Amino acid sequence: MSPSNSFRNALPQVKHCLLSYPTAGVLLATINRPKALNSLDVEASYELDSVFRWFDEEPSLKVAVITGAGKAFCVGADLKGTFKDLLPQQCIETSCLTQYDFARMDVQ
Repeated sequence: MSPSNSFRNALPQVKHCLLSYPTAGVLLATINRPKALNSLDVEASYELDSVFRWFDEEPSLKVAVITGAGKAFCVGADLKGTFKDLLPQQCIETSCLTQYDFARMDVQ
């Protein structure tokens, strides 16, 4: 599947993950920060949030698989990065898992 002309919605801009489509209807999102064991700073968290919001609105995609480059899937938040200066409530507010609207997921 050629992503440039097969999707109804514009692809999100990514710099911390690689997007591929191994078969029709499948999105493979690879967190690509292997030197940081794929830890997520604020920017990477927002990026993944935008990827999965896009996925949710893209009718041609049915399954999303998330993985990590290198030897680790994801060690969690990048505490050495931009999260270190945030207050605890701000960390919760910037987590892509709490921002993502799970109620919109239609499980069948």
